[in-house]
Order: sequence, then structure tokens, then C-alpha cells
Amino acid sequence: MNSRPTTTDALRCVGLVGNPWYRHFYPQLGRELKSRFGSRLVLFASSREAANLFRTCAPDDLYDTIEVIPSLVTMPIPMVEDRAMTVAAARRNEENYGVTYNWMAVPDRLYGKGYALGGFYHPRSRHSEGADYWQLLEAYNQQVGLWATALQTLQITALVEANLLQGTVAERHGILVRNFIPARHKNLYYWTDTFGFCELAAAKYHSGAPLNPDEQLAGVPFQGALFNDEARRRFRISGMMRDILAHTRNYVQWHLTGYHKSDLYRYRDMVALAIRRVRSFRQVTGRCTTKLSDLAGQRFVFFALHVEPEIWFQGRSPEWTYQLATIVSLSRDLPAGVRLAVKEHHPAVGRRPDRFYDQIKTLKNVVLLDIEEKGQEIIKQASAVATICGTAGHEGAILGKRVVCFGRHNLFRILPNSRTITREEDLRGALQWALELEQPHDGERRAGERFLGAVVSSSFDMREFTVRNLMGYGDDTAARACDRLAESLEPALASLAERAKNAQLAQSPA
Repeated sequence: MNSRPTTTDALRCVGLVGNPWYRHFYPQLGRELKSRFGSRLVLFASSREAANLFRTCAPDDLYDTIEVIPSLVTMPIPMVEDRAMTVAAARRNEENYGVTYNWMAVPDRLYGKGYALGGFYHPRSRHSEGADYWQLLEAYNQQVGLWATALQTLQITALVEANLLQGTVAERHGILVRNFIPARHKNLYYWTDTFGFCELAAAKYHSGAPLNPDEQLAGVPFQGALFNDEARRRFRISGMMRDILAHTRNYVQWHLTGYHKSDLYRYRDMVALAIRRVRSFRQVTGRCTTKLSDLAGQRFVFFALHVEPEIWFQGRSPEWTYQLATIVSLSRDLPAGVRLAVKEHHPAVGRRPDRFYDQIKTLKNVVLLDIEEKGQEIIKQASAVATICGTAGHEGAILGKRVVCFGRHNLFRILPNSRTITREEDLRGALQWALELEQPHDGERRAGERFLGAVVSSSFDMREFTVRNLMGYGDDTAARACDRLAESLEPALASLAERAKNAQLAQSPA
């Protein structure tokens, strides 16, 4: 019987998908991996320009290989000469990987933009407008083939920062996927699977080991506060004008240099979005909306809207992505006397379909809260929280509120005060359960405190790092990240060993 693989085995050859946000952090992390585990490092870049950018941020001997695999963004729209052959290849891959191409495309802002039903006015790209269905299939045939070949040829054992397509391909070939994402508390990050589920935090929560009981839930998560502040500036006429001037300057520069971003989003759509933000903001604040104080003494369920398209939404919950339909379902199944309070997310303003907010407000038991109301204050006053995969559900669960969630990969689903909806007919019962208590149960509040302790102990602090401060992490951040990475692999390796054992037992003669 095979022995259990070790962390060193799992990190023998680490593939780093080239996210430009982490171009300075990757070298710090890479040195730790090489020093501790003797890892070979393969950087996957989406273009030669991207490869050169990563080279300039790292010592010459850091990356053992830099492999250029064109992304869907940098790859030209493919030609389809034989539709039957394209479809046949796609069907073989779908059978092999256990999911459809359309499922992989849900978080794709190019070929899968149509799945962002609540983000209709997100800017169009050459790919989203110019490619037909057969070209989508061919593009995904090429992407799946490129990644499957590269991962096997280079003998990758762990893949970092994989998207849904890359993660699906990697896992099918027995490669562990680990992404590091914000833990929705302070500026902590933790290691997760493709869908944002942190197995390490779940294991620590269930372990029974002591966890820090004094940790308090912070305000708006670090990066979320940054995006909200930037969005607020864009809601003013002056911010709109700055955006239009910046887009104009960038597009001229990109076209002159041949940079692929000139084809990423249409210039006219970027300008239109800047204008729509100012107009749409008036619909989600002030007299057009409800204040939290107006709901004093009333029972209500809180639902916070997600940005679309966004990896934090469609990428974390490809099985359930229809927000307006979710609001309608919640409205339908709420008992008499209980209202649904919906609040917009700052970065989503300007992207919604026409009359989106009017449709929400037409429902008699639904109110649209002022966008400037504080999320945690709403949660504290709410009777319960409903979410697909949002921070409101995470925070509500920690605060001991009962949470009804529609996404299937939420980390807080492990808590006793959370229920996941996979069938429409289960929603009414879940809402009745969520509303049966006037105040959080002591046991559920303690579970939330323990959960927060598990999150903190599974995370590493990125300090002042943001997408606007790429070197804001601390001197010890990479070491802590490597510690948590090694820890995070333990539950996965144990699970792999158990599956291998069961497979061998199944093949053994009776």
C-alpha cells in the first residue's frame, strides 16, 4: 500500500500563475519554498510582456522555468474550420473533467460575460462581442489543451493562483491547487481551494484545540474599504471626468504600444460606465432608499448584493449566480411581518441592468437600503442574513446570526448557525429556522467566535498590501505565508491518502 505523500512531495514543483498584483511577493514566497522544501518554481505568464515584467521583479535564478501560456485575454479569437471536430473535442474534455465548458465560463468576463446577469453594463470586450459560440468552444479547447500539456510536461505538483479552468484541469491530473485570498478580516490572507474554501481553518475549527477567544471582528475588510473609497470618488462629477480622462490617456497609449489591454474593454463602454456611475448612485442613496433607522423595531433579513462580473461571486459560486431571482425567492418565502433589506455594493454601481433597483423595490416586502449604511450595523440589527457567497454572510455567522446561504463553497457553512440551500423548495423551511430566535443563541455566538479564531490562526498578515501598494507586505509575511501553506496541505494530503487507500481496497480481491 502506498505511503502518504508528504508536504515536500506536494511542493516538489510549484507552478505560480502570474498574477501581476503579486509580482513582488512571488519572489519572497519563492525563496521560502526553495529554502524549506527544495521546490522547483515554474512561473506561468500570459504573454512575453508579462514574463518580462515578472523577470524584472525577481533574481535571475529564482524561477527555474518561465512558461508563456496565452490567456483567454491575450489569445486571439480562434478560427473554427470544422465545427464537428471542435464540438467533439469539447465533449471529450467535458467528459474527462466532469464539468461543461459553460460551467467553466461562468466567471469569465470575456466569453462568459452573459452569465453576469446583474452586470449587464460591465464594459464589453472584443472577445465578448466578436466571438460566437463555436469560437468559445475552440478557445476553451485550446486553453484546456495548453494547461493539461504544460502541467504534465513540467511535472507540476502544486498550482498557485489558479482560475476555475486552470484549477479544474490541475485537480483532474492530481495536482493540488492553492490560492491565497483575503480572509475578510483586517488584511489577513489564507490559502484556499479553487472556490475559496480554507480547509485549514475548517480543520482547526473542528479540532477542539484552544483558539484565541479575544479576537474581535474588524470593520470593512482592508481591500474592500479601498475599493469602496475609490468608488465613492467616482460617484461625483469630478471623479467621472478624471475617469474619462484616464481612460482616454490609457487607450491612446495602449494602441500606440500594441498592448493587449486596448482590446480588453471597449473605450466607449468605459466612458459610458463612468457616466452611469454618477446617474445610478442617485438611485441607491438618499430619498430613493430606506435608512436603517427606518427599520427600527421591525424584523428583517439582510441581503447584500454582489458585484458582477467578479471572481469573488461567479468564481466562488458558479452553481448559483442569479441575484435578482434569489431576491424574488426570498421575498416569496418570508413569513408575514418580516421584510427583506437589500443593499448595493459600491463597486457595482453603474453596472446593473436598466430598472434593476426599481424591480427590487416593486416587491412589497422588500426595501432598498441606502448604500452608505454600514454593513455590520445592518447585520447587528437584522433578524437573519441571506447571501450567496458574500462578506455579509461571513460576518453574520461570526456574530452569531443565523445565515441562509445559496453558495455551496462558503467557509462559514461549517457553523451550526448556517444553512446552505441547494433546492428551491428548502428555502421556506430554512427561513423559518433562521427567524425562530429573536436574539443569537449563546452556543451559536460562541461558535462564531471560535470560527473567527480558526480563521485568524490559519492566516498570514499582508500588512499594508493592496492593489495600489504592491509592496506593502511585511518582511516576515512570506515566511508566515509559507508556514500556513504547509499547514493547509495537511488536510488535503490526508484526504488524498484516504482516497488512495479506499481505491486500493476496492480493487483488492474479496
